[in-house]
Amino acid sequence: MIRVSFVAARTRALVAVVFVMAGCGGDGSGAPLRGQEPPPAAACSGANSSAARHAVYVAAQGMDDSGCGTTTAGACRTLQQGIDNCSAPGCAVFVRHGLYPTGATIKLRDGVSVYGGCRFDGEPERQYRTVVDAKPAAGTPAVSADGVNSPTAFDSIVVMGKDETAGGTASIAMAVSNSKGLTLTRSVLVAGQGGDGGPVSPATAAAAHNGGAGNPSSFTPGGQGPGGPSCDVGGAAGRGGDGSARRQNKVSSCISISFSCDCNESGGLKGSDGGATGSILGGAGGGSGTQGNACWEGVIRQGTGGPGATGSPGSPGACSPQSGVASADAWASVNGTSWLPGAGGAGGSGDVGSGGGGGGPGGMCTLRTADSGDWFPYWGQPGGGGGAGGCAGPGGPGGQQGGPSIGLVLVSSSIALDAGSMAIVGGQGGSGGQGGTGGIGGAGGTGGAGGNSGFNCTQYDANINIGWGGPGGPGSSGGQGGAGSGGAGGNGGPSIGIARVGDSPAPDASGVYPGFAAVGAGGGTGGRGGANDCSGATGVHGVPGGIAVVFDAANPPRILMAPGQILRANESLTSPDGRYQLSMQDDNNLVLYAVANNVRSAVWDTVTDASPARPGYATMQTDGNFVVYPTSGSVLFQSSTAGHLGASLRLQDDGHVQVIDVDANLLWYAPCKTPRDGIACSPSRWN
Repeated sequence: MIRVSFVAARTRALVAVVFVMAGCGGDGSGAPLRGQEPPPAAACSGANSSAARHAVYVAAQGMDDSGCGTTTAGACRTLQQGIDNCSAPGCAVFVRHGLYPTGATIKLRDGVSVYGGCRFDGEPERQYRTVVDAKPAAGTPAVSADGVNSPTAFDSIVVMGKDETAGGTASIAMAVSNSKGLTLTRSVLVAGQGGDGGPVSPATAAAAHNGGAGNPSSFTPGGQGPGGPSCDVGGAAGRGGDGSARRQNKVSSCISISFSCDCNESGGLKGSDGGATGSILGGAGGGSGTQGNACWEGVIRQGTGGPGATGSPGSPGACSPQSGVASADAWASVNGTSWLPGAGGAGGSGDVGSGGGGGGPGGMCTLRTADSGDWFPYWGQPGGGGGAGGCAGPGGPGGQQGGPSIGLVLVSSSIALDAGSMAIVGGQGGSGGQGGTGGIGGAGGTGGAGGNSGFNCTQYDANINIGWGGPGGPGSSGGQGGAGSGGAGGNGGPSIGIARVGDSPAPDASGVYPGFAAVGAGGGTGGRGGANDCSGATGVHGVPGGIAVVFDAANPPRILMAPGQILRANESLTSPDGRYQLSMQDDNNLVLYAVANNVRSAVWDTVTDASPARPGYATMQTDGNFVVYPTSGSVLFQSSTAGHLGASLRLQDDGHVQVIDVDANLLWYAPCKTPRDGIACSPSRWN
């Protein structure tokens, strides 16, 4: 499918419309026009300005000031200055033909009519036009009317909207709000290109939470290192295990054997296990150190207690397989005259790594003095806390939708539209923005060091070291967090001729033309890390934006199925103009209906209602194939377009169901009689 560039197409459309409009003015002889002439200094292309009692003149060669426009020789230079100076009752602005660049929105005023294509001081009729080359602030209309409720004309002016460059912003030729008095005649409103979806930041790598060191502060038991905190505040997933405390035991159980001690629990309890993540177990806590033998005063006996065991390391969390899903919204949302782009779905997060085990306590040694025969315990030191599991890599954010291109926005307004002399042209929406990259899973926290002995069995007289309690074992590191997946690409911006917002009635759509579908963007790549350096999934490609001659923002139709989306029983797609519905029925038949006066008539179907496994569903698969399935069993119908990743399905105003690829090329359509241009299609049994 050959796509014509928007700039070339817009230029050709404008030339064609202006050429047609050339017959709407005088006869080329300079003869007076029928009807009451405006003030003698100006004659305009067919405008009925009989209601004008005062005039302000505007010419491209004029000069702006607060007193300009009272004569053609002293004309204002810009339309806005002329409108601002037109304050007398019954005043109208007469704009000479020519090109009028503007860097701000032209704001119409209640009761102040504006007539373009005017000839000053007896110029002959050459059928030249007044052209506004608009460069307003990002996302603002070229021309606006707010609260215009007195009879106000906007006549014979060509408005060229701005090609937006700011991310996701709308290009709007004219916006009318809270108005019921505006009349549009012999004018052309051409929207520029919507802004491409702006870049989104990749997801950040997750943090590591380290375990604490064993820290004895006295001869009393305690001081174990705390495990690293969970990434989930207040939760237990991936928490590091606590190191074991020193434990005081009854020494009486150790004096039954002279010169040695064989106490089963004299080293204290083992360190805590690390926190689990789902089915991924945390690291096991380290066990107690071995008991040192007793030491008698003046005699060296095997003194030192054994070290506590190191906790086991935590396991890595799994990387997310859930990529971001493309949005099914082809339109963007609206707030008054401001249009807000949507975004693709965010990628899934990886799993938290499991926590490392806490270190075990050191073994205990005992001392018995010669003079009293009393036994004194010297407990082993506490274990270090295990490191927490690495936090999960977050999913990448979805790409921003491209900005819309809209010829005319009506917000709670009705206008008199002379459709036979008007042209309203939607441009091309902005391309969708790339989905964000998934975040790398956080490194597992480092285990804390075990406590180190400083309490010795000492021979008092000679100050000779004989033995000591064993050092605590260190906690082990937590497992690395799993990587997140990439976000989906943003959808393309829509192209709309007239957008209705609020209670605006639908105007005559003759002479209203939408532009071209803007393409979506690719999904973000998955983050890396975790077990075996796994990679999160890549986000799904965004889909082209919607196209509508007249669009009702209060009831935006669901016109498409993005990759991976499902149409379940009793759900439907609706064409932008509401004249067609594609319904998935509970008898497994997918039916295209034409809708007129609330009556539906079948146009095409998949002929799949014979399958008993009900209810079935239709899905736009991520491989590009559109398929109808029963509740259980094999394919009932397919478009046979597999191999086109990111393709989407949409319902057009012309009554065709289409599968299109990411560049808006047609892959399959229905209904048809015979394939055209080698493109697959499905005929209707009612042809």
